[in-house]
Amino acid sequence: MDSDSALTALWTRLELLLNPGESDAVSLLKLADAARQSETTAERDSNARDMVQLARNLVKTEWVRIQIELQ
Repeated sequence: MDSDSALTALWTRLELLLNPGESDAVSLLKLADAARQSETTAERDSNARDMVQLARNLVKTEWVRIQIELQ
């Protein structure tokens, strides 16, 4: 599988896992799309760093929500 195919497969998987009704998920998808379409390595790396930060926030939010639901 070439890198473009792998990236498209990962993009599709991310799209399936995220809720398009949540603003943070939409923002993450926009950053992922920007990273995917980046023309330079620096641009891609910048978008990737922003994606990681937002993804960490999403995971933390979901973790807290699950903990509250389990109490």
